[in-house]
Amino acid sequence: MTALTITRDDQVPSDSHGPPVVAGSTSGSGHTSRGVQISSAAAGPDLPTRQGSHDAHDRLAGGNPTWNGSAATIDCSIPKAQLSLADPFLALAADVLDDAERNRIANENRLRQLTRSETDSDGEERGFGLDETHPDVARLAAIVGMLEKVEHQASLNLQRMLRAHALGPWVKAQKGVGDKQAARLLAVIGDPYLGPDGQPRTVSQLWSYCGHGDPSRKRRKGMTQDDLFALGNPVAKSRVWLISCAVLKSGGGEQKATAVPVSTVLAPSLAAVYYRRKAATVGRAHAADCVRCGPSGKPALVGTPWSDAHRHADALRVLGKTILRDLWIEARRIHESENY
Repeated sequence: MTALTITRDDQVPSDSHGPPVVAGSTSGSGHTSRGVQISSAAAGPDLPTRQGSHDAHDRLAGGNPTWNGSAATIDCSIPKAQLSLADPFLALAADVLDDAERNRIANENRLRQLTRSETDSDGEERGFGLDETHPDVARLAAIVGMLEKVEHQASLNLQRMLRAHALGPWVKAQKGVGDKQAARLLAVIGDPYLGPDGQPRTVSQLWSYCGHGDPSRKRRKGMTQDDLFALGNPVAKSRVWLISCAVLKSGGGEQKATAVPVSTVLAPSLAAVYYRRKAATVGRAHAADCVRCGPSGKPALVGTPWSDAHRHADALRVLGKTILRDLWIEARRIHESENY
């Protein structure tokens, strides 16, 4: 249990009809931006603290303090099970980067159209065919340059926040799992171990949320919102796919024939998961008609072998599930740690 004592720099007037509003965000020294000092006294080991936590500050407005002169004590008892690795500030930084990236891409396309003179596949010429020295082209090029700098700063900010996150050391130890994409994934899924309701979830539930559950379930016309939710979050699925592709690129060709076992917590070579899975599906036959392996309108029939593209997608999916599993295990370890 933790008791918070709040002391104001200025005295509370005796004729006040209620506690003054506490505003501002806490810093590492325990002071807010409005001159409010917060001191914490731990009453036992059942509520461990973690660096960078904003739980106490977030509960100030909802507490029931008893004011006495210039000090008040607020009972901010937080059960350990409610502590979450989900960081709203990390999610905010990811949204800022997404916005900056979309804006930069959109204006790069506009700039390309100004200077483009080729005809499209339908024979139409939609570009303006202007020279780079044209004033309008130069002005838009300058704007794109500034947007690139903004995007770069937003990316650096997101990566710094990921390194300060409790899962930052795990991400750093994984070859190919970059800070930026890992931070974007965490921004979508929140706490890998705790679900949206704040209760522990299984690794299968995390897989389903990230679109790596039952592969036989597909989106179809007429699905309800509950059905679509069961298929997973498409943004989380795309983030896992991008991370898996990056891990595969970082693995190198030497991993293709390796049989080194992969750790369930800190995998020395996640790319080996892909190559072992792909090798295991050589000659595998379809158990059902497969649209992936056949031309449009003519799916591959039952009993025909998987195509190389099918084996690649399957191995990439297994790699994504392995990354999510390892992330879930590390999050569970942190929750069970006495230092959390």
